[in-house]
Amino acid sequence: MHYSRLAAAGIGLAVAGALVLTISAPASAALLTPSSYPHQQSLTGGVLTVQVSNATSKTASCWISVHEASTEAQLGTRASAVNTQINMGTPSALLDNARAQAAQGALHILADGTPIATSASVTLNWESGRPDTSYAIYQDCTTPDPVTGLTINGLAQVYKVTGTGAAGRFENVTAVPTVSGTGRLGTSFTASYDATGVTPAPTSVAFTWHTSDGTVVGTGPTFTPTNALLGQSLYATAVLSRADYDDYVTLGSTYTATVSLADHTPGAAPVITGRTVVGGVLTASVDTSGWAPVPDSFDYRWHLADGTPIAGADQAALAVTTSLGGASVYVVATARTTDHVDYEIASAPVSIATPVIVADAPTVQAGGTITVRVSGLLPGEDYTVELHSDPVVLGAVRADADGTIQATFRIPATAAPGQHTIVALHQGAAVATLAVTVTAAAGIAATGADLRGLWLAAMLLLAGAGAVLASRRRPTT
Repeated sequence: MHYSRLAAAGIGLAVAGALVLTISAPASAALLTPSSYPHQQSLTGGVLTVQVSNATSKTASCWISVHEASTEAQLGTRASAVNTQINMGTPSALLDNARAQAAQGALHILADGTPIATSASVTLNWESGRPDTSYAIYQDCTTPDPVTGLTINGLAQVYKVTGTGAAGRFENVTAVPTVSGTGRLGTSFTASYDATGVTPAPTSVAFTWHTSDGTVVGTGPTFTPTNALLGQSLYATAVLSRADYDDYVTLGSTYTATVSLADHTPGAAPVITGRTVVGGVLTASVDTSGWAPVPDSFDYRWHLADGTPIAGADQAALAVTTSLGGASVYVVATARTTDHVDYEIASAPVSIATPVIVADAPTVQAGGTITVRVSGLLPGEDYTVELHSDPVVLGAVRADADGTIQATFRIPATAAPGQHTIVALHQGAAVATLAVTVTAAAGIAATGADLRGLWLAAMLLLAGAGAVLASRRRPTT
């Protein structure tokens, strides 16, 4: 096709005029629809999630802020002001100012000009830590014009998210639990907590008990330790609770007293019964009706009045030997119970009578009699009386109701003159002794001259007897 130079010149002028008109004309822009920047949002446990996509053909830039739900209408007005500036088609200080106004008072800024590529999306999160169940969200995205790239298109919009808020958090928690208790097995530790100043005030306080390594051994305001914890100290933590608030676990308390064996609450002291005389048996017993707890068992240990332990006397019964005559004795009972400290308690002392033995005379002739009296014996018991040193039984006597024996005994005629001992025995054990002197039997000389006289008389008698026999044998004439 051929054109004349004039026509060609006219076409050129027309094109140039069009270019001039395009460059000098005001910028044009378009407010896009929400579908250009689709969004999804959720609120779960106080965590806000907003996902924004870019459905335009150019990379978008987005400004997103989170506000109190009650400001939704006010945000709508601010978004209209931003849209007015977007509609002008060019970035400007007025647009920036409108955006700043829209973000004013925001609880959180999710995006500040964040780029989103075409056909892409971005996910933004905020862990609010707030109990709010809804928020108003301001979103403003712009994209360069797809034809000229010299202007911007976009949209400012406001929407709401609803869900579940985060549990609240206690503030000003500075105190720790206070603990008390002796630590004795069978008793309890007690924990308390002063929540003064805690915001907000907890509606309940629970307690957890720990060993020193943190092991949990119990819960509740009181805790009764077992013997598995003997020798250990514990501490307690408090758990503060309130509806719609996270539980708050405090720091640990100071340590408790060391867990130790329990104490007995004693009742009656031991009582001594039996015959308090040599040869008798004393028995210790304890009335446990007033004890708490009732002891599992008692051990016994007998002592002289000055506290000296009696050798071998470690049973409830004590045989009263001669060595204890005239002494005062008492018994210490030791209460023993599982998981309890041994408890010692002493009886009142008792005095042991000393048998008294007397005779009607300090001297007795061999073959003669002596009357012996012994008091302080066991009533109704049989006693044997002997002459020592080579024991010779003189007789047996039963003690009367007063614990006394009295009898007359004959000293063997063969008893050697000199010092002897009369011994009273009970079941083979000596209970009383008395020194006596035995003299020679009647008609027996005690000197050498007397013995010679007797010898001479005997010789004369023998001589006389021989003469008689000789005369009988002489023959007659």
